[in-house]
Amino acid sequence: MGGSDGEKRLIDRKEATLVASEIQITSTQMESRDRGDDENDQQV
Repeated sequence: MGGSDGEKRLIDRKEATLVASEIQITSTQMESRDRGDDENDQQV
């Protein structure tokens, strides 16, 4: 039971990181829309 609980916590952390990165990507996309697509292409 302890091991599976640890796995659960690890998965939660992974999902949290995924969600955080998705939010970051979304916010950068919103910023790029304000600044212009050309600048965004140069960043990547």
